[in-house]
Amino acid sequence: MALINCHECSKQVSTQAKNCPACGAPVKLKMTKQSWAALLFSFVIIVGTVLGVDYYNNVLKPKPSISPEELKRKELESNRTHLVITATKSVKMGMRNPDSVKWETVIVNEDGSVICLQYRAQNGFGGLSRGYVTFVRNKPSESSSVWNKQCVKGKFYDLKSVADFIN
Repeated sequence: MALINCHECSKQVSTQAKNCPACGAPVKLKMTKQSWAALLFSFVIIVGTVLGVDYYNNVLKPKPSISPEELKRKELESNRTHLVITATKSVKMGMRNPDSVKWETVIVNEDGSVICLQYRAQNGFGGLSRGYVTFVRNKPSESSSVWNKQCVKGKFYDLKSVADFIN
């Protein structure tokens, strides 16, 4: 228990007292050099830790390498997306009212050699008509037999969201 002078009446007051017993003024404790040094040291440690973790995560942490299989998968995915965008734009540009096209089905096979599009669009009389277009190796066909042969069975990827977003 240390004694300090009251800032109001200059009488001696314990550092543990809340108020001066002589005048009732609240006891104000001054920050000592040791207190400031401890506070500064704590601040430096916290800032150093945060900066060190950030540096590790952004510079030193090893980046995961992409396997050849993953790279091939990403290339196929990018190729499928590009082919769907091209196919949907070509169909849309062939319409009397391109803004009326609503995609119902947009599917593509693994390598992008078959793209199946089903849509509704405004016809010449203002009504909506349903249409089917199948692209087999980039050649379009509106034949229902080609659709049934190419688009009914097999593994397909649904890229309707891509067509809706782009178009």
